Parts: sequence; structure tokens; C-alpha cells
Amino acid sequence: MYPFVAIYMSLKQNAKILVVDDDEDLARTFQTILNKEGFGVVLAFSGGEAIQKLRETPFDLVILDIKLPDMLGDKVVRDLRLRDADLPVVMITGHPEFQSCIDLLDLGVYEVILKPVHPREIIKTSRDAISTRRTKKFWAGKKLRTRKAVTEYRAQAEKGIPVTMHQVSVKYGLSPGIATIQNNLSKLRKATR
Repeated sequence: MYPFVAIYMSLKQNAKILVVDDDEDLARTFQTILNKEGFGVVLAFSGGEAIQKLRETPFDLVILDIKLPDMLGDKVVRDLRLRDADLPVVMITGHPEFQSCIDLLDLGVYEVILKPVHPREIIKTSRDAISTRRTKKFWAGKKLRTRKAVTEYRAQAEKGIPVTMHQVSVKYGLSPGIATIQNNLSKLRKATR
């Protein structure tokens, strides 16, 4: 067996994902998609239910809607961080203008994905997040590194150097999605001043 195949197979073995969304159809769709990929998936439909399950069971990843009926997703993450500082959290939202994305960086959120979510995107993001945790390369100082990535991207773009946010983000070990959101929100803040 090729080494990369062994790594991929071990990644899926025993990996448990908690999917938290009040849209039961979407949560069950994620469960079906991720189960087919070999992941164990547990569902929660509210923030309170998610917090209870996180206290009772160890997970490798949490996929969490930002807006839940009983609380915002960041409250779930804050509670989680009291017990597990490194557990990857992928947040999903149907609101691209959701302004709390900057705060999510401070909470160590791995990625923010906008709905509708393509099955390949949820599979890839889940694999990457779990792999990051399992290989102990979890990001530290995300806020500072994001700022550096955005600054470098803007400097190169102003000089006319052909570069993408993805290329710069990867260089700093950051999620391209988070860096792009950070960059766009920063532009919005400057425009409203």
C-alpha cells in the first residue's frame, strides 16, 4: 500500500464529527455525505444540544451553523474552548455579510463556509481540518498570521505581481476562506469610515 493511501485511510478511521444545524434536512444531508466517506457523524439541532454532546463525547471536528435557534455558534465555540483548545471547528452560514467572522478568528475557527455547501467542499474541508489536528500542525496566532497574509497580498497586488489570496494564505498556513473574509471585511470597514 502506498504511504499516502495509508495516511488517508487512517484519517477516516474512528474520526467523529459533530454536525450542528437547526436545518434538520441539511444536517442529515451532511451526515449522509460524511458517512459515505467513512466518518462517524453525530447530529445536534441547537447550541444547547451541541454543548451537551461536546461535554459527553470526544470529537475530531465540529461543523457548526453560525446562527442557531437558541444561541449563536460562537457561544458554542467559547464553551468548547474551555475544554479543548485545539478541536477544529468549521462554521457554516447562509449570511455572507455576517460580521462576527473577525471574532471567529480569535476563537480558532478553522474555516467559514457559505451556504449552499457543495458536497466536495464539506468532504475536503472535513478531511483537511481533521488532518491538521492529527498531524499537530494546528494554527497558532491565527489573527496575526491572517493580518500578515492580507498585508502581503495587498502589497503584491499593488505592485502588479500576479498573486492570489490562496497562494499567500497557504504560505502563512492559513485557511484561504478565512483570509479572504478577513480581507473583504477590512475593505468594508475602511469604506464605511
